[in-house]
Amino acid sequence: MAAIIAFMVFFGIGGVPLLDPDEPVYAETAREMILTGDYLSPRIFGDYWYDKPPMYYWLVALAFHVFGDGEFAARFPAGLMAGGTALMLYFSVTKLFNERAGFWSSLVLSSSIMFFYMGKAAVTDTTLLFFMTGALLCFLHKRYWLMYICMALGTVTKGPIGVVFPGTIIFLYLLFMGQLREIFRMHPIRGILLYFMVASPWYYAMYTVHGMDFINTFLGFHNITRFTTPEHASRVTFWYYFPVIILGMFPWTGILFQSIKSSISDSRIDEMRTLMFMHVWWVFVLLFFTICKTKLVSYILPMFPALAIIIGWNISRMIAKLRYNTTFYSWIVGSGIMFTLLGIGWVIGGQQLPELEFSGLILGGLTFVLGFAALFTVIMCLMFLAYNAIAGNAKSEAVNKTIKITIPEDLDYTGAFDDIFAEFTEKSELTCVKTTNMGSMFRLTYNVTLKDATQEKQMIDRIRERNGNLEIMVSKQENRVAEL
Repeated sequence: MAAIIAFMVFFGIGGVPLLDPDEPVYAETAREMILTGDYLSPRIFGDYWYDKPPMYYWLVALAFHVFGDGEFAARFPAGLMAGGTALMLYFSVTKLFNERAGFWSSLVLSSSIMFFYMGKAAVTDTTLLFFMTGALLCFLHKRYWLMYICMALGTVTKGPIGVVFPGTIIFLYLLFMGQLREIFRMHPIRGILLYFMVASPWYYAMYTVHGMDFINTFLGFHNITRFTTPEHASRVTFWYYFPVIILGMFPWTGILFQSIKSSISDSRIDEMRTLMFMHVWWVFVLLFFTICKTKLVSYILPMFPALAIIIGWNISRMIAKLRYNTTFYSWIVGSGIMFTLLGIGWVIGGQQLPELEFSGLILGGLTFVLGFAALFTVIMCLMFLAYNAIAGNAKSEAVNKTIKITIPEDLDYTGAFDDIFAEFTEKSELTCVKTTNMGSMFRLTYNVTLKDATQEKQMIDRIRERNGNLEIMVSKQENRVAEL
C-alpha cells in the first residue's frame, strides 16, 4: 500500500514549474524565511504577510535545506502530508473495520482527482488535512491526547479551523448519538491546556512583535471577513461544491452515492456508529463551506477522507458478498470506463503541456492498465459466479439458516441478540415475533447468513447463555432440520 501511495503522490511532483497564483507565493515565503533568518514572521517580497500560520513555510524551508531550492522541494511537504494521510487511513480503517476496507479506503483517497492534484501542489491544504484527519481518527480510537495535539498542529497550519472543524464534528456526532457524556472521558480541561501549550506560542509571539496589525489582518480579514464576504461574487451559489465533489472523487464518483445509501441502509450495528461519524464529518464540512461566502475548490478537501472511508467500506462489503451482489459487477464496468477516460485525459493533457508530456504518458498508460484490469476482473468474476451457481448450493444451505429462539417475557427482544449476530453472521433479520406458553414467553424467528458454518455451535452456545437455556431451533431457511 505504501508503494502505491508513494507513486500516486510523488511521481512527477517536481516536473512542472510552480503554478500561479498560490504555489510561488508559498515557496517564496519559505525562501525569505531562510534568507532573513526570521522563522517567526512570514514575509513575501520583503513585506510581512499574515495570510497563514507558519507550519507549511517551516516544512518547505526544511525541504529547501535538504533537497535544495526547486519545485520538488517546494511540493515535497504537501506530498509527504498527502501520503501520510492516505497511509493513516489504511491503518485506521483496518482497525475500525478490516484490512480490505483499509486498503480500498486508502486507494480511493489517493487516486481521486482532487487528492491526486492537491498532493502535488505547494499549498497548505494537505498539511491541514493530515492533522485534521489525524484528530478525527484519534477520537474514534480514543487516543485523546494525540487528538488534542493534532488539533493544535492544525491550528498552527491554517488557523482556528484546525480546532473548530474537528471539535464541532466530534460534538455534533456525540450529540446525534446521545453520547455527550463521552466528553468528560476525553479529559477536556487538561486537553485544552495541552492544545494551548502547542498552538499558542507562535500566536503569542506574533502578537508581541506585531500587535493588533497581526490580529486584525489574520483573524479579522483572512478568517472572519472571508467567511462573511465573498472574494469572488460569481461563486456565491449553494450548488458550487456539488460539481467539485463529482469531479474531485473521479474515478470513484460512480460508486459514491450508492456507497452513501448502503452505509445507511445495509451497515451492521457494529459498523453503523463509525459510518455515522463519517457522515457527520463530510456533511458538516460541506454545509460549512456552502454557507461560507468565499468559495475555493480546495476548501472541501477535508471531507474527502470521510467519503473515501465510506466507499472503501462499501467496496469491501461488496467483495465479501460477490455471489449475491450484482452491483459489484456494474460498478467494475463503470470504473473500468472511468479509468479509461482518465487515461485518455492524462495523455491529452501531456500533449497540451510539454512539461507534462512524459508524466502524462506514464500516468495515461497506468490508468489504461487499471481500466482494462477492471474489465478483465468482470469477466473472471462472472466466470466465478457461474461456477458458484453450479457448485455453491451446498455451501449456501450451510450458511443460510432460520433460527427460532424462545425467551422469557421479561427480556426485551428488541436488539437482544444483535451483538451475537454481528459477530457470527454476515446479515440477520428478525422476521417474526410470536407469544408462546400461554403468553409467558416469546418465540423470535431470525433469518441469518453465517460468516462461517463451522462456528454455528459457538453461536448457539452464546444464544443459550443469553436466553437462559430455553428452546432454540435451527433450520435451513424455511425447512426445519434440527431442534436443540
